[in-house]
Amino acid sequence: MEALKFKYHPRNETVIEGVGVEMTCVLEEQVPDSSLSWIRNGQKITEGKIILKASGQLLHRDVRTAISMLSGEHTSYRLEIPDVMYSDSGKYVCAVYQNGIDVKSEVAHLKVNQLPDPMYPICDPTVNQIREGSRVKLKCTGDAIDPPTELRLLKYVTDIHTDTEVLLYRQTTPITYSFIANTDDNNAIFTCQLTTPADPSIARNCSFGPLNVWYKPSITIQHAGTTLSRREAIFICQTNANPPVTDFIWQFDPPLSIDRYEIDDIGQVMRILRVNIGDNGLIVKCTARNNVEDNVVGQPDVYFEPQDRLTLPLPNKRHSVLWRRSFGAQVPTDRDVDAMYLEIQSDHYIFTPDSRCNTLP
Repeated sequence: MEALKFKYHPRNETVIEGVGVEMTCVLEEQVPDSSLSWIRNGQKITEGKIILKASGQLLHRDVRTAISMLSGEHTSYRLEIPDVMYSDSGKYVCAVYQNGIDVKSEVAHLKVNQLPDPMYPICDPTVNQIREGSRVKLKCTGDAIDPPTELRLLKYVTDIHTDTEVLLYRQTTPITYSFIANTDDNNAIFTCQLTTPADPSIARNCSFGPLNVWYKPSITIQHAGTTLSRREAIFICQTNANPPVTDFIWQFDPPLSIDRYEIDDIGQVMRILRVNIGDNGLIVKCTARNNVEDNVVGQPDVYFEPQDRLTLPLPNKRHSVLWRRSFGAQVPTDRDVDAMYLEIQSDHYIFTPDSRCNTLP
């Protein structure tokens, strides 16, 4: 007797969990229903239209088989799983047992891809206040499924127009990243992005931050440099700190009497009211303090050089000119106040006896 032959073998299928799948084989002749079966991973799961107990969960689901006769005396045997589950993955074979002959189709692989639960990814919370120099640990968890989710950890800093930096890329979960915090990490946002090869349209994010990195003030003193005698000199204590500076302290070497200078309400701007030639070489120092523990930061010495005479090569000793000196300064502050604008303008009449310039009040 000639052995039974398959006209069509079942095909490999890759589907997403939850969708329906059908597997079909076609024999070249008619056979009794009872001789047909589907085998999964070497275990018979159907006989004709009957779902066997050996099929496990398939027995309690809306799984169907269909047997039909096609033109040309062909037999079609179909297995329908409406809501496929990950456990349905495996090797499927269509088999016919008749007159002591067992004929099997080629193996069809059913691959069921899982999708990540909507709750993922999960970013572990970070502490509210991070001290500069301390270690920060970031942990991002994805769903442990097949195929594995892809996790990327990215970093960018608010208000800084730079390319986003990819710190990690892995197909394992969770992913962790640790680093020593510095001032550049203040306001940084770290994003954990989850994607899956099962469905390219899925891309979900969770984030860490923006980080609140506490650091001591860094200080620079802005001033006009050389200042004419008997005029006002302005010094601005510019700071960068988190949290904001709470106290400014101005110091002078040699000391100045309190009636010689004024300090604004914030403490960031100091004015020496009337400088004189005796102030040449005066050292001005600004000290700033914020709420970082054990923190007082002083600005390195700034030397103040007042000047009360200029030499101008004027051609005529009787000539006099109007010498006008003015400048403007925008005063930044790390406190929550508007920027201050200062402007000074002074007029000096310069006479030229013996090619020497004397500044008059």
